[in-house]
Amino acid sequence: MLFRVRYFWLWASTFVAAAAACAGSAPSARAPEPTAKLRSLPTHTRAASSSLDEAEPRLFPPLSGLAVSAVGEDKDGSKRIVSYGLRVLARPGGALELAKEYLPTARSVRALEMPARLGGGFLFYVQSSNATLFFRAATFTGELEPFARLDFEADHVIAGFDRIYVLANRPDRIVALDAERGNAVGLGSLPASPSYGKMAFVDGWFGALAVPLRGALVSFDAGGSWHSLGMNPSAMAEHDGALRLTGPDGVYDLDRTGAFKRRDQAASPPAARERRGASAARRQHEQRRLQ
Repeated sequence: MLFRVRYFWLWASTFVAAAAACAGSAPSARAPEPTAKLRSLPTHTRAASSSLDEAEPRLFPPLSGLAVSAVGEDKDGSKRIVSYGLRVLARPGGALELAKEYLPTARSVRALEMPARLGGGFLFYVQSSNATLFFRAATFTGELEPFARLDFEADHVIAGFDRIYVLANRPDRIVALDAERGNAVGLGSLPASPSYGKMAFVDGWFGALAVPLRGALVSFDAGGSWHSLGMNPSAMAEHDGALRLTGPDGVYDLDRTGAFKRRDQAASPPAARERRGASAARRQHEQRRLQ
């Protein structure tokens, strides 16, 4: 349902005025009571306003604050927000689309937009009492369906080739979930490794991950084979149909043909930077001597 804030206040005031008019026109069988004495207003404006905020109900959820999380953005610019467990789409024109259900109260709420290969829609996961609860919905504000529960707090949830991977850093754990039923399944076509680091999957065939000792590995055939990238990126993510890899040498996009394309300005070699710094220092020293 959509609420336009500017018109909602007008509707509320009109309703109150109509109710007052109806009450005034009805006959009264009781004698009018004596006028009550006026109470003195509080002298501290800030305290009064805070007490009113706590006592009066809100006509729409707050869009900022400690219990409000921004969890993404639609292509049309609408902000995806979770406010006190309520999912909200804040439209660019000022309208608010609200969900009909609340997510459980939790320390943190995150959302993952699922790719079409895994059924589409949204996967919400909340951390509560050393566990992670998962819910799915066809749209961001759609009806919630319980999906899974894991007995540890998830740090990363990733849409893989054909299943969902849930990773935790404390303790170091990885669990794969069936994308349709939510039950635990095997790790699929991931390479054998004692642990796994960062992961990113572009589609059902093209993806990369980081493992100890071998560094970053990439697959172009849904995990049938894995190839070393010769680097250990600090971040990897899907970006416009390519894998964006961020490392000490810069930011690169790797496409499905195996071609790299640099996405940032080439960094100067450390030795060249040191030489330039030494030359600048010598010039400053010479200028001081001439003065």
